[in-house]
Amino acid sequence: MKLSCPICQSKFSLDQAAHEGLMSEMVELASRFGKKWDIVYEYTDCFRVERWGTVSFKKRLRLLKEVLKLLEHNAFSYQGKRYKTDWARISAAITTIVNAEKFGLKNHNYLKKVMLGDAERVSDEGLTAREEQAREVKRRSGETGNRRTGKTGTARGMTGAEFRELHGIVGNLVDRIGSKEDGGEGGG
Repeated sequence: MKLSCPICQSKFSLDQAAHEGLMSEMVELASRFGKKWDIVYEYTDCFRVERWGTVSFKKRLRLLKEVLKLLEHNAFSYQGKRYKTDWARISAAITTIVNAEKFGLKNHNYLKKVMLGDAERVSDEGLTAREEQAREVKRRSGETGNRRTGKTGTARGMTGAEFRELHGIVGNLVDRIGSKEDGGEGGG
């Protein structure tokens, strides 16, 4: 099917128009990768079926978007477990794969395997083992804190007045319970 430009009247196909849209998307991705564009683009060549084959333009674009997503989140899942990493480690893993001249990759699992050595495993809450350990130590020590006032204290051995003062609770209601002003005892 041939279309014509409404301005210059030149003829072009629908496939050419779609390809032009994909090319502009590829240029935008290249700008987001910056200096690492060359190595990331070369990494997509590892998805060739044959050693001297090619990767289709649409597949390459999809792969680039997946790598960009990995870079933006600095986290990935592998075999049901979540891991946290950084751009330098991802870049080193991609370079390792490219230098090994791998081809025939079906998905990013090989990249994930290479990154496993440097990545930190994270919990379902997104915390690393060190962060969870620090949280557990804090919980076991019994420290509580008021974020608003910055005061801390232990949960054990605190009087009610100290607790109210620590957490900024107004004691007026507590003081008024059972008083005659609010119709408590004998107010009927």
